[in-house]
Amino acid sequence: MDELIDSLELFINYFELGVQFLFQLIWETPKQAPALVILCLGAGLYFSIRTRFLQIRHFRHMAQLIFQRKSSDNGISSFQALAISLSGRVGTGNLSLIHI
Repeated sequence: MDELIDSLELFINYFELGVQFLFQLIWETPKQAPALVILCLGAGLYFSIRTRFLQIRHFRHMAQLIFQRKSSDNGISSFQALAISLSGRVGTGNLSLIHI
């Protein structure tokens, strides 16, 4: 039984070291851009290229859909859906940043 506990403690110690390494890599990279910023920008660029800049090519169509007065069968327009989505994201962001 002691061998099992010792092996679990060893696993937990190595796991903790791995988590600390990733934390330092992502958030505490000295005198450089944090790795998280580089990863996010890289992912955004990759998916933009992969989808052939869909967000730019269909911007006019998106704007037309948002400002139409037409509602869906459920009674919600495209603009109302956008406003609800944005308010949920901004509100959650504000709540999560209160402790800083």
